[in-house]
Amino acid sequence: QRDEAVRTIVPSAPEFRTMEEDQCNPNSPQEDIQIAERVMAEGDYPHAAFHVAAALSTNPLREDWVKLLDEIIEKCPDPEKLLPRDGGEDGDWFGSVAARAYAYHKTGDLGSALSSMSDLIGAIPDTAYFPWLVEMLEDNDRIGRECDPDDLVSLASSLIQNQAIDQLDPDLRSEICDLLSSGLATLAEKHPEDEDLGFGRSLFLRRLGRLDEAESVAMNFFDRTPSWRTAIAVAMVHKERGDVDTSLEWYERAASLEPGNETTYL
Repeated sequence: QRDEAVRTIVPSAPEFRTMEEDQCNPNSPQEDIQIAERVMAEGDYPHAAFHVAAALSTNPLREDWVKLLDEIIEKCPDPEKLLPRDGGEDGDWFGSVAARAYAYHKTGDLGSALSSMSDLIGAIPDTAYFPWLVEMLEDNDRIGRECDPDDLVSLASSLIQNQAIDQLDPDLRSEICDLLSSGLATLAEKHPEDEDLGFGRSLFLRRLGRLDEAESVAMNFFDRTPSWRTAIAVAMVHKERGDVDTSLEWYERAASLEPGNETTYL
């Protein structure tokens, strides 16, 4: 695995690059952990976190390695200092992005944790870190208190892009989609006028095939804020159903609300 290209995350265009060789030159995840334990004892927590992240990139569910990351985070509870961003044009190594998301969650910044997971999933739709996402989404109360609508809309978009949700085990897919749908609903109650949230929530439900829910969300969205975009949300649900006539009626309504917007006609 060390000889293969290691994926990195670039916000505008995910690419690949080879992870730089660490000065300790580990040859296996086990050696990464040994190095992490040694430098942690010396108080070099960012160095230790890097090596634990490297080990976890091969198995994010290894409990003793996760526990070691927890101990490092307890010693240095600043995710940006613990796992600094690369800063170069090639972008961050995905292992650091995932570990930073985990550190954000553990230190109480759920919004930043979900934002980092969105970047990760957008770049690597088949990532093995999805169980970490489940843990982040389980506390619906925290989502309502701490998250901006953009945090969850971006996450929903990342899951839809590149068919990320279609690559999941059916049970894990169902769990994540249920949790995310619940989180979006919680934020919709708190931010009823947020157009991006309403549109994104309807789109996500439609993509999941939950057309009755998607139609209800889209209709409530339109009734509250009649606009070109809210009419399009309703039209797209009917289009997905195969109800061409009703879909066209809503496209016509969208066109009447904003005649100059060519997207409706496209």
